[in-house]
Amino acid sequence: MKFAIFDMATGRIDRIIGCPGSEVEMNLGPTEDALAVSTETDTSHYVKNRKLVAFPPKASATAAWDFQNGAWKTDAQAAAAAARLQRERLLDKADKKVDAMQDDDNKTGEKAWRQYRTALRKITEQPGYPTSITWPEPPQ
Repeated sequence: MKFAIFDMATGRIDRIIGCPGSEVEMNLGPTEDALAVSTETDTSHYVKNRKLVAFPPKASATAAWDFQNGAWKTDAQAAAAAARLQRERLLDKADKKVDAMQDDDNKTGEKAWRQYRTALRKITEQPGYPTSITWPEPPQ
C-alpha cells in the first residue's frame, strides 16, 4: 500500500512510501502523520483536513506555497533575481540589434531599439516590481 507522509502542522507531503499498513508507524517522525494514497499521488499535493488537495496553478516561476495561509507567495528576492536575468537576456538581444542597425545606418530602427533598451532598464521603477512587471514590447 502507498502512504503520503506529511507534516501535521503544515500538510506538506514529505515523501510517498510503500509498505504494509502495519509498518507505517515506524516510518513516521514525531511531527508526521500518514495518509493512504493512490499510486498516482506525488508531492504536487498537500494534505488538508486529512484529504489530499492538489496545489492550484503556480502564481509565478518564483512563487512558493505558503502552507500556513494556503496560497502562493512570491519571494521578492527570487523574483528580482529572475527579473534581472530576463532583463539582461533582453538587453543583450537589443544591443545586438542596435549594433547591427548602426552598421547598416538604419537610424529609425536604431532609435526604436534604443528606446526599448531604456524601457527595459526602467522596469525596476514600476510599482509592482519585482513581483509584477509589465515588460516592454520589442520593436518590429
